[in-house]
Amino acid sequence: MTKKQKIWLGIFLAMFLIPEALWSPVGNIVYELTQTGQSGGTHPFRYTILQNSDNLAWLRLVFFIQLVGVVSSLIALFRAREREILFYGSL
Repeated sequence: MTKKQKIWLGIFLAMFLIPEALWSPVGNIVYELTQTGQSGGTHPFRYTILQNSDNLAWLRLVFFIQLVGVVSSLIALFRAREREILFYGSL
């Protein structure tokens, strides 16, 4: 991959990974499991703005950004693979 391709791949992956790290249900579960000993096991899931039903527009925006990031990353990877195959022959 060229440097330009690597930079774009990093941007596209960040479009998926940053929202996933901030508002992930998996993150909520991990947080819950790490906090159970401190509050007797009744510690609620951490609150995120996206869990509120009034924020569905924000939730859709975050999902859209993540979808664009994943699709763009896959396209960048496939293009890089095709370029390597054309340049170096079959892998």
